[in-house]
Amino acid sequence: MVYLKVFKLHKKICMTIKNTNKFVKTIWFFSEKKRTRKKIFGDIYFKVILNILFIKSKNKMLINSYVSIFQRLFFGLLKDFLLFLELRGTGFKFELQDSFLLLRLGFSHLVNIKILSGINLIILKTNLIILKSFDLQFLTKFCSQIKRFKALDSYKGKGICYKGTTLILKEGKKTQQ
Repeated sequence: MVYLKVFKLHKKICMTIKNTNKFVKTIWFFSEKKRTRKKIFGDIYFKVILNILFIKSKNKMLINSYVSIFQRLFFGLLKDFLLFLELRGTGFKFELQDSFLLLRLGFSHLVNIKILSGINLIILKTNLIILKSFDLQFLTKFCSQIKRFKALDSYKGKGICYKGTTLILKEGKKTQQ
């Protein structure tokens, strides 16, 4: 059985499809100021007619996953995604130097992270930054790399987390009397 999904493109987004070989396709997406590409693997076929995208495949789950990826990508091309990262702990700081994010995390050294192209970074306070990008998957991957340097401690509540994350602290070791 062959499944077909029809997806209407926004009028400000253009799309071109390049077939590399039978199973790999490269799709370019363009908006007024941004452009990106996605490599598509598998037995799935795309066709664009008058700003309507037709997706055809024998695998229904594959179609649905690409539709959700495209919806996030189209939203990101029209409006950027924002993620807020917060440092919790005394003496922890974010600093910006050229194209590097410097983290003071209580170690004996600074942690340097290169800010990747396609990501804009704004420091609101020394412990709060905004990360901005049109690709949500790329942005969350970059945020998780930053968060890995100082994971949120469940006993003291220190570390890097998304803003608004609630944490229930665990009780420490009790002393017997």
